[in-house]
Amino acid sequence: MDEGNKCARQKNPRENASILSIITFFYTLPLFKKGCKKKLDDEDVYNTVPKYLSERLGNKLEAYWHLERKTKESPSVIRVLISCYGRKYLIIGLVEFFAKTAFILQPLILERLLRYFRINETEMYKDDAYIYATLFIGVNLLYTIYNHNYQQYVIEYGIEVRTAFAALMYKKILKLHPSTFSSITMGNIVTLITKDVAAFENAIKCLNDLWVGFLQIIIIAYIISTRMGLSVLSAVGFFIVIIPLEGHYLQPEVAYFVQACYTTLIAYITGSIPYGINQTAELFASARRIQNFLNGKELESQPLKHIAHPKVYLRNVAAEVNGVEVLKDVSLFANKGLLIVTGNVGSGKTVLLKTIMKDYTVSRGQILTEGTISYVSQEPWLFPSALKQNILFGQAYNEKRYQQVLDACALTDDLKQFKYGDRTIVGDRGVNLSKGQQSRINLARAVYRDSDIYLLDDCLSALDTHISQHVFDKCIKGFLRNKIVILVTHNINHIKDNGHNVLFVDDGTTLTIEQQKKTLDKRITYYIDDVDLDYLDGQMKKKERIDEIEDEQERVHYIGYDDEPLLKEKHVEESEENLYHEKKKSGKVSLSVYLQYYRFAGGICALLLVIAVSIISQLALLATDKLLNKWYYLPTGRAIKRLESATRSPMIGYLNATLEGLTTVRAYEKQALLVSQFDKHLDLYTSSYYMMQCTLTAFGFLLDIICNIFTAAVVLWFTTFKSVKTLGMLRPFYGRPFKVDSPTFGGQIRDDRFGKQSANTSTSKESQIGREHGCCPCVKVGDAGLAITQAIKLISFLPRTIKQLSELENNMTSVERALEYTDVDTEDKESGDHKENWPSQGKIEYKEVTLSYQTTEEQVLKKISFILEPGKKLESWGELELENLPLFPLYLGTIKSNIDPADRYSDFQIWEAIEKVNLKQVITSLQEGIVDGGSNYSAGQRQLICLARALVSKCRIIVLDEATASMDSEMCDFIQNTKREIFADCTVITIAHRLSTVADSDKMGQVKTKKTRDQERELLHEMAMLSTAGLLSRLFSIPLERDARRSAAVNRTGKRAPPPGPPRFVGVAKHLLSAGESKTEGI
Repeated sequence: MDEGNKCARQKNPRENASILSIITFFYTLPLFKKGCKKKLDDEDVYNTVPKYLSERLGNKLEAYWHLERKTKESPSVIRVLISCYGRKYLIIGLVEFFAKTAFILQPLILERLLRYFRINETEMYKDDAYIYATLFIGVNLLYTIYNHNYQQYVIEYGIEVRTAFAALMYKKILKLHPSTFSSITMGNIVTLITKDVAAFENAIKCLNDLWVGFLQIIIIAYIISTRMGLSVLSAVGFFIVIIPLEGHYLQPEVAYFVQACYTTLIAYITGSIPYGINQTAELFASARRIQNFLNGKELESQPLKHIAHPKVYLRNVAAEVNGVEVLKDVSLFANKGLLIVTGNVGSGKTVLLKTIMKDYTVSRGQILTEGTISYVSQEPWLFPSALKQNILFGQAYNEKRYQQVLDACALTDDLKQFKYGDRTIVGDRGVNLSKGQQSRINLARAVYRDSDIYLLDDCLSALDTHISQHVFDKCIKGFLRNKIVILVTHNINHIKDNGHNVLFVDDGTTLTIEQQKKTLDKRITYYIDDVDLDYLDGQMKKKERIDEIEDEQERVHYIGYDDEPLLKEKHVEESEENLYHEKKKSGKVSLSVYLQYYRFAGGICALLLVIAVSIISQLALLATDKLLNKWYYLPTGRAIKRLESATRSPMIGYLNATLEGLTTVRAYEKQALLVSQFDKHLDLYTSSYYMMQCTLTAFGFLLDIICNIFTAAVVLWFTTFKSVKTLGMLRPFYGRPFKVDSPTFGGQIRDDRFGKQSANTSTSKESQIGREHGCCPCVKVGDAGLAITQAIKLISFLPRTIKQLSELENNMTSVERALEYTDVDTEDKESGDHKENWPSQGKIEYKEVTLSYQTTEEQVLKKISFILEPGKKLESWGELELENLPLFPLYLGTIKSNIDPADRYSDFQIWEAIEKVNLKQVITSLQEGIVDGGSNYSAGQRQLICLARALVSKCRIIVLDEATASMDSEMCDFIQNTKREIFADCTVITIAHRLSTVADSDKMGQVKTKKTRDQERELLHEMAMLSTAGLLSRLFSIPLERDARRSAAVNRTGKRAPPPGPPRFVGVAKHLLSAGESKTEGI
């Protein structure tokens, strides 16, 4: 979704390569040269070959899948795989079968060639030997060329299948019904698109070898049986026993023929067939999981259009979530203007908005939505891109509207604080922004889109009160005044300001007008005015004529909480920036990586065992490895492997971002945009993966060619050089009539003068003459066979071993990346060695604590010192904008595992804690499932579950990070009572910026931002000293004065006066005002 400048990528040289270049892999040579000269970077990744573009492949597979669903009652992924790719794959398999069968000629030719070296051979001439030697070399060379091209072809075919299924499944994600996510998690979906589709690719590489291997075993067994009889049924080790019993004399050339056949046979039995069976099982298992996913229930898509008179109408609507009726009898009618929806925690407000968007199934009643919709979720959703792109979200840029939206959403000042303004990159899940900034950017995206209906799900709860009021007045009631706006909120100020356009939801039903009136009056009676502490502090300073610091960007973090910085600005470079950029090293993998890897794998003993087993084969490979591998392939191979890993991360990250913001994406009808962006990420990964496979295959091809040359030299050495030397030595003694039919004295000499053939034995005259004149010693058929067969083994053994060493070096880059996380600074060992009952009292003491998130960054806390005695309560807030990190307090599991992760408490204790936090009616079983992030519970319920976790563990220290932001006033009062009663003996630190949370505190701490003389901001936060209650008294006096002014204004206009202020609030305030100096200690 980032429409910034993209780097121009080169066309893949494979596209314009000639046939000769393709079959010899010469088109990879420029990449090897580039990898040797420089470090390969993201810009060196080629454009994806057109036939592997995910859009094309995904559309093709989608058509086959739709046809399967229409024509078959039970759609099958295996059937689709066969119908879409089976015919072509079968043709490839037939070619492979005939090629493997033809390669059986190699041992047959070897047998004929070795006959030339027999002592009593009379039928083989030197010319015949040359023919068989040439055939032998040619067969090996042709098979090498064919085999590598076949392997490359099936790799490319596997890439095609994997890419097609990944693209199809991403489209399916955008259509999934919300109820599906109760049975499948985000992690499961990521596994499906990564691991399971990779199983298809791996299976395609070896499935043909499975059935071809079985047929080859039959053919080879038959061929051996024609030579050896029943001995074919025996193992190789029993040849010596079986053959004499059958009365056969084992000829050397026959032995080597059978050995070559058995080598091929064993390769199938111990290699191809077991591996193929294993991959087939993986294929069917993955296909079953993908099939269940693709058969999941889809959400009906009904495109909405702009209309002149939009409306939202619900009549007696009931909606189900995972088979449970959440909305029971809801009726509402919304025309242009603002409608506020409020209610208790977990009453069904969010479900109501999603029902309007038709995300949930309506079991009964009538629902009508006319007009386009913009939706703002309760949990802000941002995708990794520039901040501007998060607001535009695929819409055309309009400068005037864009600036108006920024002002209405109170983002103008925030952008001024960022070094790169709206070009600042938003991190994954918005980690470099505060929760309030995320909420306002989320709102700005909705407002910028000119929709008819705006559904705002408690999007103001994370904002400071004065900022919340600004957004409410300028944006919701101002900029959107001519739109339908349905706002979910607990803010009494907003509810009171909106008059009668309020809808109360209680336990899935809407209340009558009379019930709503009673509920509203009750809430106002017990309401403590929700005023921002920072705002009040500013008003107090204004009254005292102290220079007020202009709106300044500020962050507050947990005391002692070590995490990423709240503000981490990044610049959008001219070239495309990898939004999921990882550390990417260059050069060789260091020795320390290997040492740590072997240490994790079992230590020195395991390493020595491996070395002892493989040392003989490794010694023979060192020279070739150094020559070819180290200086040519490895620099390129390492770099491409790193690029493959680096381009894989954005694809997975984008997938996660889509799953998190699925409701928002569908509300904005941006599915096509997201599919297009995902295709780009997938294509980039496919291109780098394709480059890696091409270079690896090309390197293997080169090694095999070198080994073929070596084998050819061995064969020609025996058939040419030896025979020439022998023949030259014999001619002076016997003249031209003699013919030497063997390259050595181990062959036969024919005397054409007498028409007879003399056997070459140790007592023969010819042998004696040859040895007397220095001819070569006898080379037996066994010696020649041994040399040639070992050279053949070298063809398969040496390249495979060197390739494995190369892949080891490449794959060690993954270990290198993983070990980066082990080098991250951890908690000091001393601070982690605590007794089981630690802390025993709960005393907290800070002595000039300075904090920075990273050693290279500025300090965010500077010399903070304070002492908090056991059982005391500390309230901390910021000077202007105190907002917390977006935390995910619940994880995948059950209610019990979330409340009691260590499984240390009984069910009775857990139920007791659940009852104390008023969740007993919501939770029916401790084994009730919680999905990722706890999204099957409301935000308020998630906070209560966390509170139950604190209760059951009987902690001595409790930290509440704005725990009441998403709760109604009654629930906020409940939390305050819990702090006062249940946590009476606990040390409590509350991160707050609202007046309603500080009445019971023993100490108050203010985080302040300093400025340098040149007015440039420094992130240096200090705790201000509040040693008297004078400040606190004046903070409480400001809302009283404001309410008095409001009452006077109402009386002048003659309208109904607002309800009286809450007695408890007035009492506390009057006590503070009359007492003057309080005993409240400060910091």
